[in-house]
Amino acid sequence: MKICIGLAFYCLLCLPASGFAQQDSLVQAEIDAQIWRPFIQAYNSFDADRYNALHTADVLRGGPWGLVTGDAYFQNNISRFAKSKAAGLQRKIAFTFEHRVHQDSVAYEVGYYRVEISEKASNAPITSYGQFHVVLKKVQGGWKIAQDWDAGNLNGERITSDVFMKHAAKGIYEKP
Repeated sequence: MKICIGLAFYCLLCLPASGFAQQDSLVQAEIDAQIWRPFIQAYNSFDADRYNALHTADVLRGGPWGLVTGDAYFQNNISRFAKSKAAGLQRKIAFTFEHRVHQDSVAYEVGYYRVEISEKASNAPITSYGQFHVVLKKVQGGWKIAQDWDAGNLNGERITSDVFMKHAAKGIYEKP
């Protein structure tokens, strides 16, 4: 009898966990479709308007270089993307994720990025790596980046391909 009660209790505990895992998976798929795939496409094509549209109006962007918010961030993107495109640069960004935690209208995600930049398609790209932390908020039914922080070092050590690939088993997001 004790075994039956224990087994029934265990089954009850497992049911909600599988429901949460399924909901997390659905939220991640929604975020991937609304944020990460469009982010990759806009970033790679230097489409500053589309890139800026992925962020809240009061976005906070930070890193070791400092902080920038809202309109200043958007104007910087427009200028930087235009200069890079005019210079004939090509770039390709990819992501891996370490942590993805979500609630109904807010999410916190930590991961790593790889950016390959070349002056021409025929040139070998220069590759850099970093870690990012983002806070996402649901705004008018859609996900937006509210805070974004990144750096190329982690605990004083340069982030390398090894760090990026360590998390690649969870998936590499590189195609829009």
